[in-house]
Amino acid sequence: MSYPPIWRQVSAPAFALQLMREHPFALLLSSAPRLLATRIPVLAEVDAAGQLQLRAHLNALNEY
Repeated sequence: MSYPPIWRQVSAPAFALQLMREHPFALLLSSAPRLLATRIPVLAEVDAAGQLQLRAHLNALNEY
């Protein structure tokens, strides 16, 4: 089985961009020295060449 499964894959870039803009947080997972999950804000933008750019902010005070 491939990940993500076929039924979870999105082949419409416009839909994926809309979804990322409507839900602008990602989950950063780390496992050392213990399992941590941190929400980070992410901006999805398309540059002049049509390439998707993701910009995120990590706070130094958070444990990663």
